[in-house]
Amino acid sequence: MTYVARGEPVNPHYCHCDACRRSAGAPVVAWVNFAESDFSWQGDEPTWFASSPGMRRGFCARCGSTMCTLEDDGEVCVTIASLEHPEAVAPRYHIYVQHTLPWLKQDDGLRREVREDRR
Repeated sequence: MTYVARGEPVNPHYCHCDACRRSAGAPVVAWVNFAESDFSWQGDEPTWFASSPGMRRGFCARCGSTMCTLEDDGEVCVTIASLEHPEAVAPRYHIYVQHTLPWLKQDDGLRREVREDRR
């Protein structure tokens, strides 16, 4: 499963929310956004799951990998690790930090945001 993202990546960040952690099986997930108009799937599209109001999560139907989220506002958010060159896009802040696991220590100096949960 591959995609093409044209344009500049927007808002690279770490997400600590429960839904991201569960879907990826990881303590935190690094994401980056693209406008839906700058994004296209090559071949198969992901399998979609409506995970929270206004958001669907996309998974690879063959391997189960978390690939993206699609929000009603027209943004596609892909995992930074799925980029062809993930080293080129560094997260700039953390969101949903109220859900950070107590044993995860990240002293990276990046901004941390508490956000209202989607439910």
